[in-house]
Amino acid sequence: MALENLFYAFLGNNIIIGHHIKEQLRFLREILPEDFKEREIHDLGCGDGKVTIYLKEIFEAKHCYGFDVNERLVSLACKRGIEAKTLDLEKEVPRGELAVIWGVLHHLKSPRKVLKEIKNNYQRAFIREPLKGGLTLLELGKPFEEEVIKRYLRESFENYKSYIYKNAIFIFWKKF
Repeated sequence: MALENLFYAFLGNNIIIGHHIKEQLRFLREILPEDFKEREIHDLGCGDGKVTIYLKEIFEAKHCYGFDVNERLVSLACKRGIEAKTLDLEKEVPRGELAVIWGVLHHLKSPRKVLKEIKNNYQRAFIREPLKGGLTLLELGKPFEEEVIKRYLRESFENYKSYIYKNAIFIFWKKF
């Protein structure tokens, strides 16, 4: 964990946005439900803001806020025009309309707890997580096996829709 934090502190969460991430962003654009667009989004784990910029555009966000545990990455996100602030999701989950979590849960000590807080604090959530195997070496952390992340989702959300694409799971959830 310390090595991972050091890596992110100096290099950001993406040195470049690789081909596999660009393909996943294209896929997200294709499957994104219309009722997830034009909302205020909170990118929980925005890192340096590189992916946040794409997510903001794909979701056609009314407004986009970023949150990350790493102060240096938050500073980089702000320089990219993201309104971001430092926040540790394991201690506090903000409240809002739409939570967007791109590749963050597999870095957390308590992903179940954070998922339950997201359910309590948001009307909608989009989650993308890498799955164990494939190109997960590029994402650090401890990617989940598909069965494990689906179990966490069933425990946290009474209803959600998921897709598997290019070794990642894409989840859409909304309150009814």
